[in-house]
Amino acid sequence: MHTIYQGRPGWKLGRRLDWTVSGLIDVLVQWHNRARQRAVLRTLSDHQLHDIGVSRADACREAAKPFWRA
Repeated sequence: MHTIYQGRPGWKLGRRLDWTVSGLIDVLVQWHNRARQRAVLRTLSDHQLHDIGVSRADACREAAKPFWRA
């Protein structure tokens, strides 16, 4: 007779899938926000950059990063 492995007691595949989907959504939201913030950074004037304490060179360097890189 074959025994079907059902994992640890109380473990539900649905919970694991929910966690995985939730984690994926979190990453996608983070990437979207990062891309949006970098796009806005490109549009700031020198005066606005000075107000937030960021040099033009630093702003350009940050804005040039791909969205997946922190």
